[in-house]
Order: sequence, then C-alpha cells, then structure tokens
Amino acid sequence: MALPARSRARIPGARAIAAGRVASQISSRLRGWFVARWQRAARGRTVPAELRAQLALSRGERVLAAGHGRDGHCALIATNRALHHRTGPDGWSRLGWELIASLAWDTAGGRLVITGLGGPAPLQAVVPLRDCGSLLELAEERITHTRLGCWTVMPDGQRRILAEARQRPVTGELLWIVSPRDGLDLSDPHVRGQVGRAVTQLRDELGIPHPSSARPDHVVQRVRRVAVPPSAAG
Repeated sequence: MALPARSRARIPGARAIAAGRVASQISSRLRGWFVARWQRAARGRTVPAELRAQLALSRGERVLAAGHGRDGHCALIATNRALHHRTGPDGWSRLGWELIASLAWDTAGGRLVITGLGGPAPLQAVVPLRDCGSLLELAEERITHTRLGCWTVMPDGQRRILAEARQRPVTGELLWIVSPRDGLDLSDPHVRGQVGRAVTQLRDELGIPHPSSARPDHVVQRVRRVAVPPSAAG
C-alpha cells in the first residue's frame, strides 16, 4: 500500500535517514573536491623528463609549483632551492631563493616580475603568465627562510654599502649580498678588498662563525656574477 507524503514523514527514524543521506552526499562532494584539488596540485608539480633535463635540477631539488605562459607551455618552475624561468624555446634561467629580493604580480600586464639582489640597479626578469596562483605566497616563504639580516657598512669610513646576509637553502652556505651606495665601484680591486674586510669585520661583530675552507663565505656584487670570497678580495 502506498503511503502519502505526510505519512512518510511520521515513520520513526525517517528524518534521521534523510539527514544521513544528505550528510553522505555532502561528504561525497567534499571528497571529490579534495581529490580534484590534489590532482590539480599534483599536475602542477609534475615535470616531464625532457623539461627536467633542460632545467638540470640539482640532486634533491624538488618541484613545488609551476607557472604556465599564455601559450599553455610551462614558463616558470619553483623548487625548494630556486626559481627557474624560461628564456627561450629550450633556454632556462635559474635564480636561487637566496639571490631574490622579491616577486610581484603585474595584474594589468599579466606578468610576474622577479627582482634580484645586489648591484646599484637590481636586476629584474619579467615572465608573462596566465596567472600567478600561489607563487607569491610560496616565494615569500622561501625568500624569508634565506634572510639572516641586512646592515649598512662604510668600508672606507665615508661611503656606504648595504650588506645583506643570506643562507642558501639545503646547503646552509652563507652569502653576503653587497649593494654599493654613494658611487662605490665594486669592479675596483681596491674597493673590493675594502668591502671584503668590512664584511669580515661585520661578521666578527655579529658573532657569526668563520666558514670552513670547504664552504667559504661569498661576497656577491650582482646576481649572476661569480662570487668572490672575502679572503681573496684584496
């Protein structure tokens, strides 16, 4: 015998059964949402073998996020050690987190602006992307992790430099990023010697242990230039 709709509502436990079905549906939808989100994140961290070969990732270097250009091709890879961005069909540029000042998203132009440390005019790289996703948050966390401090130093007693101590991810290698002020020319060997001695004195005042010969401190004038050990600067 068919029961009218009102009679069904009076059946003991009917509401509990209905609520259980709704809860089950919600739970199923949530599981589906989390699975889809995880799959999207996993796809973002998956790098084809051919691309890995182009990047020449270091041993133990893990991909954390990827950014795609307007053409749909991968244009940027963020790892636990560095930021890699495409410079051509098969060309990539690598910048360690310890050498990056900041990342900014140009909403109007749809571009990620990467600003490097060091030099009188900090280097910048511009990478067009479809969107920046969570790259800014990721970069802030990775960059902050490398920062040890920033100080103004006067190597010749008159003119200033900005000396920032950074630590390389994983290896813990200490770098001193030097940005000259007041017209100091770091290409001058005499000035470089003064800077090296000033940084060494600053390190001693701060109580930072001297590095071993196997892993020396470096003074870096500009991004992408060969690092100069303070002991060899003069």
